[in-house]
Amino acid sequence: MSIISYVVIILLFAAAIAFMIYKQNSVGRLNKAIQGKDYAKVIELCEKGAYQKAVGKFNCELYRLKAIYRSRPEAERQKALEEALAKDYTMENKEEILDLYFHIYLQNQNRAYCDKLMEIIDTIDDETFKMYQHWSYEVVFNKRTDLIKEMDDAIEDKRMKGFGLGVSAYMIGLSYYYLENWESSRSYFYSSISCFHPGNMYVELAKKYVNELNEKLGSDITI
Repeated sequence: MSIISYVVIILLFAAAIAFMIYKQNSVGRLNKAIQGKDYAKVIELCEKGAYQKAVGKFNCELYRLKAIYRSRPEAERQKALEEALAKDYTMENKEEILDLYFHIYLQNQNRAYCDKLMEIIDTIDDETFKMYQHWSYEVVFNKRTDLIKEMDDAIEDKRMKGFGLGVSAYMIGLSYYYLENWESSRSYFYSSISCFHPGNMYVELAKKYVNELNEKLGSDITI
């Protein structure tokens, strides 16, 4: 191998290392700004092309949406969310956004906006994804308890995984809660916890229900 080839390899390696360092620093600055509630800085950084290349365009979108949601009026939040969902992202990317924000609005009892997001959900070419979103809507807003077997069958058939599995188990727990079947409700709420990322809002909600039901059932155990 010639000296020139060695030099080229070294330069490429150095460039790769420099890019990785820049990427780590970029993510660090975004996380620091989020933790410091400097949401204007987060939005500013995410709009820079260099950051989008280093962190990833879609990852910047997620940071930007989080910053907007935490700092802007509701009309701006909804506009930013709808604009993000209209962009040329993959189906998986759009599902990730909807898994987060549809459920935020669901738990905030914003039925009108959930109706609007459901129209977008129904355009996604993923029947399993649409299935657990519709279950969630029906259980939370219409307090339906007749979907338990349908949701349980989907879990048993291993059609659900990850977030969808957790949501399905949580909604079964909520359905049993409506029916005042405390034992079954507690069991499904507890089972749902391990399916979510530790920081997901459903972890806190499920734990709250489990602790409440432990008290109802005479247990002094808290989680």
